[in-house]
Amino acid sequence: MVLALLLACPAVAQPEPADPPPIGQIQITHNYLAELNADALAVPEDQRAWLIYRRAAVMLGRTPAIFDDPDSGAQWPPRPGQPGWDEAVSYIDDNLAAIALIHVAASMPRMGYVITDQLDPVVAAARAELFGEPFTPVPPSDNPAMTDILLPHLGHCRGLARTLVMDSRVALQRGEADRFVSDIGALANLGRHVEQDRILISTLVGFAIRDLATSTVMESLATDSHRFTPEELAALSARLLCDDADKALARACEAHRLWFLDALQRAFTLNDEGDGALDADAWLTMYPTTDSDGRFDAPITRFVLAGSAGRKAQATEYDKLFALGMRQIDGSPWNPQDWELSTECRRIRRAGSHWEMLPVHVLLPEFDRAWVSMNMLKCRAGFSGVAIALELFRREHGAYPASLDALVPHSLDSVPIDIFTGQSILYELTGGAPLLYSRGPDRDDDGGETGRVGAYPSLARWLNPLSEGVPPDGDWILYPPQEED
Repeated sequence: MVLALLLACPAVAQPEPADPPPIGQIQITHNYLAELNADALAVPEDQRAWLIYRRAAVMLGRTPAIFDDPDSGAQWPPRPGQPGWDEAVSYIDDNLAAIALIHVAASMPRMGYVITDQLDPVVAAARAELFGEPFTPVPPSDNPAMTDILLPHLGHCRGLARTLVMDSRVALQRGEADRFVSDIGALANLGRHVEQDRILISTLVGFAIRDLATSTVMESLATDSHRFTPEELAALSARLLCDDADKALARACEAHRLWFLDALQRAFTLNDEGDGALDADAWLTMYPTTDSDGRFDAPITRFVLAGSAGRKAQATEYDKLFALGMRQIDGSPWNPQDWELSTECRRIRRAGSHWEMLPVHVLLPEFDRAWVSMNMLKCRAGFSGVAIALELFRREHGAYPASLDALVPHSLDSVPIDIFTGQSILYELTGGAPLLYSRGPDRDDDGGETGRVGAYPSLARWLNPLSEGVPPDGDWILYPPQEED
């Protein structure tokens, strides 16, 4: 990762090594993982949702064999009529007890997942037995480097999420709309649970799980809206709300600072003046460098690290860029001036002045990616709310409204904003059916024609108005949902 960052930058003259601060010793004095785990450890064991999710994951076992066969064309979870549908339905019917446990866990307020540098012993042992593999549990370290922590629960929670989607599809086919609504609520809460550990990648996985709930609802609304009562539609709209996503992202970015602080104490010496120098060996232990073929390649990194600024300078630069990132994620994505960190990092790289601050640029949170993910989640959830409001309006008035303004304030507080432009989203009736869309990457109205615009998530990169290249022409259709890339 580090080498890729170096080679992706324009060729520039290497900086002269900075005058090194007086050499001290590496001093590991703080347990940042314990700090990150404090909230989870405060949850009594009998109130930890993870322990119940874990039981459900163990009970579920493997999905049907057809989904392991690449020649079958089956993908989990299938839709009605797709390869593997009958096998998937049987799997769901055989695992109703495990699915009930997922619902129990999703109804609890706290996840309570304690992060370590080892696999979860209960799930790992069960999977080892299932796949016939050896497993020997290893006690977690007391104070591991933040780079050594493992997050196996993210994969398990993704698996639980896909099981809930499959259960919701079975429920809808059987006319059990109340069960579908319950599955969607559990799916959204599972996503929120995953976000609670305040790790940035966990938060993005939580967003993805919540977005899966949104896409499942929009897909079902487009084909089976008649199966839902008005009360069930209103319940679905409430379950998809993402007003808390901003706070979840801010918490995760704030917590990501712990990775930088841990790197400072493990890879930099500390002298009596509170300064110190980078120890290349210690750095490469945490962040080994590989080339494009995956081979270990440290010399170029050692050469660059030799010119690294001292500990205090690194901390000052990190704090400056971190503040820009936190301001950025509190801004408006359609406003180029709000992409402050993105703009500054581009300036730094073009000037070649990032070399002496390489640890800062490696350890800074991926603010751009995270901000895009959050805005995409909120956008799609907003569109789903409009689609539900349109269906409720049609039932009450016998036809869809001529304008989305007719939904305000009875069904909507306001018409959602197009995250590409900052203007209201667009709405048309085509063949008597609603079409909801964003102006998309080119930021103009093409009348609901997709043109060369791909489906989510391929177009996410274009949310940044500073993206290099020519954005594709066409609109981004959100409802009815389009086939995704």
